[in-house]
Amino acid sequence: MRNGCGDDFFTLFNAAGCFLKGFAHEAPMSPYAFDPPTLWPGVLTGVPEAFSSGLKEPAFKMGDTTFCICRQYDDTAWQRGPVQFPPAPDPDGSEELLSPLDGRPETYQEWAEGYYEQPISLEAVRHVYEHRPLTGKTW
Repeated sequence: MRNGCGDDFFTLFNAAGCFLKGFAHEAPMSPYAFDPPTLWPGVLTGVPEAFSSGLKEPAFKMGDTTFCICRQYDDTAWQRGPVQFPPAPDPDGSEELLSPLDGRPETYQEWAEGYYEQPISLEAVRHVYEHRPLTGKTW
């Protein structure tokens, strides 16, 4: 998912669970805040082997990473590396980038309508959020 301003996040779903990495170019933890560009310590530390393909995926642009979280199916919560966050609001950009995914279909619909500049069916978004089958139905 890209926000159109240079920030993005990529998600890998596999048999183990979910791996998500993001990049917020203006975040204090951006690799480009350093010369030479350097990943913030701990951001990619401890990613389970089950998600190693995500770390190697060229499309994910791992050099452009400000946050990385993952959750295996048997985990009770999302996991991240041993990151020491700098004192700043939303230092890795994850709060803003992941805000459309707060679990409320209305939040995602509002975000999508702004991003795509067209009406988005709340019924269709709810359908997906309820994990209902996707079919040829036209919204």
